[in-house]
Amino acid sequence: MKKMLLLILAFILFAEMNPVFAESSRDYAIHSISDPKNNLIRYDNRFTYIVDSDKRLTLINQYGKYIVSPNDGYSLINGSYFARTVLFQGDRLWLIKDGKHGCIDANGNVIVDFIYEKLGTFNNGIANAIVNGRETVLDINGNELTEYGMGYGCMSEFINGYSFVRNESIGLSLAFSATTSHSVFYTSSPWNVYTKLDELEQQFSYGYSMVNRQGEVIFSGLEANLQSSYILSRVQPDPYPYAEIRIIPSYFTGKGIAVVKKDGMFGIIDTNGDIVQDFTLSSFRMYNSFVLGEIEKQWILFNEYGEPIGELDDPRNLTIINQENKSALFVIKKDDKWGIVDEDYSIILPFEFEAVSAIRETKTSTYHNSADVEYLQINKDGKYGIYSVGSKECTEIEYDAISAYNCNDKLVFIAKQNDKYGVIDTNNAVLIPFVYDELKANPYYNSYQNPELVGIFQARQNDSWGLVDINNNILVPVEFESIYRDIYTDKFCLVMSDDKFGVYDIHKKTISHLTYDPSLYEIMKLNKDYLSIISSRKSINDSNKYGAIDWYGNEVLECEHGYVFNSGFFPVAFNATTGFNYAYYDDNFNLLLYSKDGKTYDNNDNIICDIAIRRFDARLSNGMLVSQHDFGYGLLAAYEIPKPQVNNNGNYICLALNNPIINIDGKHRLIEENNWFFRPLVENNLTLLPLRVIFEALNAEVLWDNELQTVSAVKDDTTIKISVDKNEMYINGNMIWLDTPARLVNGRTLVPFRAVAEAFDANVEWNEDKQLITIIY
Repeated sequence: MKKMLLLILAFILFAEMNPVFAESSRDYAIHSISDPKNNLIRYDNRFTYIVDSDKRLTLINQYGKYIVSPNDGYSLINGSYFARTVLFQGDRLWLIKDGKHGCIDANGNVIVDFIYEKLGTFNNGIANAIVNGRETVLDINGNELTEYGMGYGCMSEFINGYSFVRNESIGLSLAFSATTSHSVFYTSSPWNVYTKLDELEQQFSYGYSMVNRQGEVIFSGLEANLQSSYILSRVQPDPYPYAEIRIIPSYFTGKGIAVVKKDGMFGIIDTNGDIVQDFTLSSFRMYNSFVLGEIEKQWILFNEYGEPIGELDDPRNLTIINQENKSALFVIKKDDKWGIVDEDYSIILPFEFEAVSAIRETKTSTYHNSADVEYLQINKDGKYGIYSVGSKECTEIEYDAISAYNCNDKLVFIAKQNDKYGVIDTNNAVLIPFVYDELKANPYYNSYQNPELVGIFQARQNDSWGLVDINNNILVPVEFESIYRDIYTDKFCLVMSDDKFGVYDIHKKTISHLTYDPSLYEIMKLNKDYLSIISSRKSINDSNKYGAIDWYGNEVLECEHGYVFNSGFFPVAFNATTGFNYAYYDDNFNLLLYSKDGKTYDNNDNIICDIAIRRFDARLSNGMLVSQHDFGYGLLAAYEIPKPQVNNNGNYICLALNNPIINIDGKHRLIEENNWFFRPLVENNLTLLPLRVIFEALNAEVLWDNELQTVSAVKDDTTIKISVDKNEMYINGNMIWLDTPARLVNGRTLVPFRAVAEAFDANVEWNEDKQLITIIY
């Protein structure tokens, strides 16, 4: 009997020492798994959300379990909110049922009963709600924190435990139509209204209070805080000037102060309702826990306790750097020079700089008004340097220009000195010497999509271009006319020399296929996965025809198409000569599916759906795609059928992680019947599969003892027994220890795949690159 339950690492090492895998042709199982006329489909790492044309919600977890089905009668609060955010907050999903609001948990259990006309999103564990026309406050488990009938006609969202309310029966937001005299009341947040400018004070000057989560009034006699955004265009002339007004509810910051309005002026109160700054501010700006208030055209900076700590002439002359768990710093302009002070207004950096700006540690360069930064760019006498917020130290101010770049989470700077460019780090150490006439880092989108290109720079010297890495290694000699359109990978680079495009092999340091004439080929798009160049070719009549060629000059898609583009997931040919409206290909340009005559077909000419796919809107998970049609969205499964890399003239079972398909002796099926959402479960580096599919694939007879939660399998003269949640497997009565026991997950029993296979004397092979398991028996 072979040794049981070797770790996956051992599988990988074995596969590397014994290369049994070879390339094989690729086939796909493609299926439409939802109504193609859905309004919306989204996905996160746990759930797929589907909203149909009747606005009914379907929610499916990663194991294919329906948490919410269309027949449950749930709908989303609104589509725009759904499109912008992840729906689950604190493991709660806010929904509507029978016109009432409530929420469920990740298992579909009702947490907040569906009895509310309005249910706000939770902030700091509480939310305001309206039931029977009156307000209450709920915790995240649906428990009421205040009594019904608080008497407030409107309540804002609770922020840091407090709400801004109005003691009137009408709604807080009063909107006047620009063409009629009638009013519209609503209580959404934030509140934007269109109203006559001369009626603002009359409508919003009284009747507001601050309340805590228990419904106790902290401060009363307040006015609404209004902000006029702009005068509307396309409205009637005077005397009907209308403005868009945003009503900003007052709230307490995390440090415990709030700016409130009374008698037309602003003041600052604490959570006890005590006034810490009298109502003398004509306007204010909030910066996290700090307040900048205006008193007689003088701007005063107040700290998180409402205490004045400094003065400014202009609010634009302020940047607050409030690092998490650290003291805040203030970048301030004084006497036309910039400097830095701390919370005590002590000078950290003297007021002698033309500019001081925050540097964000991303793949883009600098920005202002950062909430949490580590470095500042400083400018003095036309020269630039770097200031460290942590160490409060400056580099030498000696550069003509500086731009920040995130290189594998290490912040570096492309700097210019004496008309030459180089790269320095935050300690001013030179990483790339100042010898180049120009240096370009990867564009943000390119670095995001192709992380292996981070730290590679295009370098120009004497009107020639090449590639250099962050350690100043020359990847492509600086001798070409251009690095075309930033098109390169970590293996190949498209260059131009002698007015021809060619491919430079970075590893072999050779150039080949210098044959692409710009008058015949237009380089459209490079995809690093299949290493092809989508190009166009002009025919005799000067009309463009599109196709694709690979890095080696092979025409992988004939240049006879109306247009070829990359959808983000597949290369796509538009108006192909075959008559397809759209034809979608895999990374080797094998046809996947196509639309024709208003229908969508797979590569075997089977109809997938009765609507023509126009494009793929999103990739939900590996193989799961949202397809867009003229009538809505559909959910499509497009999975490669796992194939063994060797045959061995024996029976085989083949499957891949994150793939719902299993291949048994050349016949593929879903691992779990009718469930495209199921994936093999990996635990302790071992793969678990539903017991029945693995035993039946091995031609073993399966017996299940529900009382003992034990599965038995018999094949020839071998009998094995496994019990749920026990690290024991018995082979003909002999106990073998399992690193991972059988599991009961969502009503199905999963057993360790390798242990069972090897118990029946099967050979198990693992391909790390393809995440592929092959069993030969």
